[in-house]
Amino acid sequence: MFKLNEVYNIVWAEYIGLDWKDQENLEWALETYNGLSQTDQSKFDSLVTKALSDCRVEFKSFPKTHRTKADMELREELEHAIMEKLQTLFHQYID
Repeated sequence: MFKLNEVYNIVWAEYIGLDWKDQENLEWALETYNGLSQTDQSKFDSLVTKALSDCRVEFKSFPKTHRTKADMELREELEHAIMEKLQTLFHQYID
């Protein structure tokens, strides 16, 4: 199964327009994904699409720069909120 941070990175890559399957830091996630049945891959892909929709506001709220402590704190809060949503959405795929 996937780790929560892998799911986060998959959704983040999709959000910024990258094909997560080509990302070196997600090669273990790709191996896990490829081990899923076609049905589970389709379900997972649907959840990624839903996560993009559900987390769009948080992603858009990320500070553009990280110069101050407040910027870093805001990013951490937003990442935590996203992780909670992903944990709920992908519960059957996360160990």
